[in-house]
Amino acid sequence: MNDSNGVRFNILFSLCLLQTDEQVMLREGMSFVEYQSNMVSLAKNIAMTTQEMVGKAGVNPSDLGRLANQLTRDYDLLASNSANAAATSNSQDVS
Repeated sequence: MNDSNGVRFNILFSLCLLQTDEQVMLREGMSFVEYQSNMVSLAKNIAMTTQEMVGKAGVNPSDLGRLANQLTRDYDLLASNSANAAATSNSQDVS
């Protein structure tokens, strides 16, 4: 990853972390199970993207910026879905 992509990734990652402290705005009609299903799918996407990044690092490093952006978007959605799942849960252990 060149310096500009690395800086961009660090900025986006930091913004995602800041968003985890924001107030949760729930979407109408989504249940804990639906958020949980989305979270599992996003975690799988993150794993696949990181594997793709490892594979492209030596062969085609120009793709790393795009993959880092995808990783950041998926992480942001995962964090958002996690907060929403916790907010919809009836369990005191989760919220």
